[in-house]
Amino acid sequence: WQQTEMSVSHATRPLPPLQRVPGSTSRSMAKPGRPILNTTKGATVLTSSSKKGRTYLQPTTARNTPRQNACLESLASGHVESFIDMFKITEGDEEGPAISQSSDLLTALKEGLIGAENATRKGDLEAVYMAYKRLGDYFEETEQLQTAKDFRLRAQRAAIDLGEPARMVAGHSLLGVLEEKIGDREAACESFSVAFMTATTAGLDPQMPASHVVKSRTALADDLMEQGDAPAAFSHLSSALELATEYELTDLGKECCLRLGKACETMDDPQTGISYLEKYVNSPTVDQVGKNYACEVLAKCYQRIGGVPANETARQYLENLIKSATELVDTHPDQRLVAMNAADRLGRLLGHMGDHNGSIRWHAEAYELAKSLPDLAKIQELQVALGMARATAMMPFVARGYVHNTSRDLGVMLQWGSLRHEGFTGGAVETGFESFNPEAVAEARRSAVLDEHRRRSMGSASASSEREGMLKSKSSAAFIAVGGEKKKRDSDHTAFLHAGDKVVEEAVDEMS
Repeated sequence: WQQTEMSVSHATRPLPPLQRVPGSTSRSMAKPGRPILNTTKGATVLTSSSKKGRTYLQPTTARNTPRQNACLESLASGHVESFIDMFKITEGDEEGPAISQSSDLLTALKEGLIGAENATRKGDLEAVYMAYKRLGDYFEETEQLQTAKDFRLRAQRAAIDLGEPARMVAGHSLLGVLEEKIGDREAACESFSVAFMTATTAGLDPQMPASHVVKSRTALADDLMEQGDAPAAFSHLSSALELATEYELTDLGKECCLRLGKACETMDDPQTGISYLEKYVNSPTVDQVGKNYACEVLAKCYQRIGGVPANETARQYLENLIKSATELVDTHPDQRLVAMNAADRLGRLLGHMGDHNGSIRWHAEAYELAKSLPDLAKIQELQVALGMARATAMMPFVARGYVHNTSRDLGVMLQWGSLRHEGFTGGAVETGFESFNPEAVAEARRSAVLDEHRRRSMGSASASSEREGMLKSKSSAAFIAVGGEKKKRDSDHTAFLHAGDKVVEEAVDEMS
């Protein structure tokens, strides 16, 4: 503006007399340096200069930016309010301009502001609303959301001044949609709620405004859950579910039930969570991915309740989840992670319930699923869990053997244990214990039985002492046999446990 030396007063008062410049088809003011407008060239800003007593016209487009020219054109046409709005909207800061400085955008902004100002002068509030609505649409489409919000607010105020309920509902709804794009969930909920109340008060169809309210409250509840505020999320979801039920928004109501179940599980209210989640799972149109998520939360709820019946129900939900998620891996790769986590949880649950064989099975399944994921830390974590499950299953066998063996036999046990290996190599991971030799177990048992019969036939006190030593040696022989001489994978861990336990239990019974 310093370059052009033009003020508001210049545009509102008549121009001074102009003089014809020799050799020029345009007109110029006599005073050099004074800007003028050549109306035959689309209001291009010109300045006059003096050289050797003559006055020449020079276009200032080389010095003015498109923003400055657009503002000056608004001012020159007599639209002062449009000029002020144009200047404020396009004014940037040290980080850059507030909006894009493209000529198309500046032209659209100028024409929209001038149209709104003309409509305001005529008192045509409908035209004012439409002018600001079109500007809001334009800036929202070009992803300049803060400027779009400014025009949405202007359109909203124009609709309120107009007093037309349909325009008021549309204005509040459009503002809410834009606020959701910006990320201001609470403001969006407020705008949609005002639109809904306006529609119900004016007797308009509230179906669409109600759906906006339910969706916005659901999205806000998701944000609150991520922030750890489950009670606030539960409050928003309860209101959303009530509204969805009243206006028969079935699909939106199901999503509310799913999220309410998760909120209840987080707040340690599993019974209420189960009621919401089972309502979701039993709905006929639920997609399988959502159903898998509901089964996962249901299993957590039943585990929170505790007890044998609840744990058995949790077990069933986890088994169904693993099966379903594994079937969806080809079309939904993220379900592999769901299946892996469910198998890990099921293994831990069964270990807690005392089903060690089942615990080993599902820990091994989780480990196999994890090997195809690029998470090395998770692979190692599941490997450790699998090893702990196997060690837990071996504890009764080892404890009984330790009680009924001498210190000398303890060394034999440790030698047997050192044969097992679980070395992690970064790819091929050994996951099985060393297999036992069934033939060696049977031979050791037969030999022990024959020795016992020989001892019993002796019928002397010394035989009794030898018998006790023989039984202890029998137990050690069982350990050595179970350790095995061959190094191959154990394909049937259940047979391994039962064989070892049977031999030792027989020895313990005979000693007692």
